[in-house]
Amino acid sequence: MLVAVGQMKAIANKYESMLSMLNRIKEGKKVTVDSTTFFSNIRASIIDIYNVLKIYQEIPRDFNQASSFVPLVQGTMDRINREYKELRKDKERPLTDYENLLNDLKQAIEPLNSNRSLENLCMYNMGQSYLRSWESGGFDFDLPKTVLSRLMENYVSCNTEFNVVDLNTDEGENLLQIQEMMPKAKIYGVSRYNASYMDKATRAKFSRFILGGIEEAKISNDAFNMVIAAPPITFETFGDKVITTSEKHMLDRANAYLRVGGLMIMPIPECCITKEIATFFAKNLGDVQVFRDPVALPKVIVLMGKKRPVLERNLDPRVFTLLRNLIIDPMLADKFEKVKYELPAGAKEIQRFRSKSLDDGELNLFFAQSAAVTDFWKKQDVDKIADHTVHPLLPFNVGQLGLVLTSGCLDGVVVEPNGCSHVVKGRVIRVEDEDREYDDDGKGVEITTTNSSRVEISTFLPDGTFKCLA
Repeated sequence: MLVAVGQMKAIANKYESMLSMLNRIKEGKKVTVDSTTFFSNIRASIIDIYNVLKIYQEIPRDFNQASSFVPLVQGTMDRINREYKELRKDKERPLTDYENLLNDLKQAIEPLNSNRSLENLCMYNMGQSYLRSWESGGFDFDLPKTVLSRLMENYVSCNTEFNVVDLNTDEGENLLQIQEMMPKAKIYGVSRYNASYMDKATRAKFSRFILGGIEEAKISNDAFNMVIAAPPITFETFGDKVITTSEKHMLDRANAYLRVGGLMIMPIPECCITKEIATFFAKNLGDVQVFRDPVALPKVIVLMGKKRPVLERNLDPRVFTLLRNLIIDPMLADKFEKVKYELPAGAKEIQRFRSKSLDDGELNLFFAQSAAVTDFWKKQDVDKIADHTVHPLLPFNVGQLGLVLTSGCLDGVVVEPNGCSHVVKGRVIRVEDEDREYDDDGKGVEITTTNSSRVEISTFLPDGTFKCLA
């Protein structure tokens, strides 16, 4: 949702250009006009004005000193909308007959472009209104239980295991309720927060649950049978720059994760169905429906649709028109054909579902799924004497004793009575022995040198003396 006074200024500038064009036509000048674009611009601007009026109605009174102009503009827009519909009934009517309508529209939005209005909108952005709370995460994105129950019972059908993910949750309340109603659901959650306080038993019900929001997430594409995507709202106060809104970004991500034929569920404030969102649903999703419950879910509607194959993603003009005009006529929600969605059969293996943020719950899951513990205990297996037939101990030979000494197994401190002790150190030293053999006549000698290892055990006694024991 691009909530911008600059948006209204852009509309006012567009009216100026259209009026200038009509004046040239009246003067007899040759002007090339695309009538389809002409009427589309008028209709789109009327809807955008209604959206902004709805937003102004959400401004807290404390922040909106100029709130008195909202009912006045609303009444003017209702009259202009009726006049526009009446004019459009005559397809042959010349474009110059719309001059008075454009002038009325230009005057109607003047309060929205005043300095006072701009200041109020800035103040509103600093306030904690309903919409601002939604954008900042204070709004409860979790659907009321009564609403979710009706959605699952009346609109969703699946007889096999299936994957469902909520891309913007707190503690996964939507998912837990879905699993309670449909035990074959494998639930995956993305919390917008960086910490989770659910207990271990509740956390264990999730196949995966990650923190840090969708921006930090790495998730497998074309893997989920159902996606719940409650988008944040983009607030842009100044300027006409083109940006990718948070809502559109969320929809793009959600659609990527969804399997063909999978179900998209998007709760959103009714005044935030922009041209961008209407275009997305009309093009990418089939069997689009709108769920409204003014009592249980005031100010919010739920959009639903099944993901289309790539080759079938053509704009459905009827769906687009109905969604765009909901802000003016909420009863258009009843114009959508009622269907029950059959989810794709079977639950695909989710190869990737992780975030940059890891909490204790995720670490415990990794630990439980890892083979590290089993491998550790396997490596602890030793050749136990009890597992073999017992033989009497045999004395070490010199070589074996040398190995024991060089490994340090005989080193240590021997404690004696009266607080005394001595240190024992074993080692193997290299020894060179020389053997001389003389000839029988005593005139010659044969010298033989032998190198060998010798065991040496030394000790430091309590009085500080050093002795070699062997």
